[in-house]
Amino acid sequence: MAQVTLYLPDKIASRLKLAARKSGQSVSAFVTALAERELVPGKWPASLERLYGEWEGDFIVGPDAPPDHVELP
Repeated sequence: MAQVTLYLPDKIASRLKLAARKSGQSVSAFVTALAERELVPGKWPASLERLYGEWEGDFIVGPDAPPDHVELP
């Protein structure tokens, strides 16, 4: 298992320790769980998943957009 040293601002380190304690995990296990959740290959970031279906309004189509229908020979 690899060992990593992180330098965090005091505020973040305190919040991290508190969150780990509340979850019943060590800081190491808590950070591992965060990394596993965020670093899944091929998975969209959670911030984009939250946006899914949120668009309201019309899409603007520029003048160089391809035609809606193309006749093939």
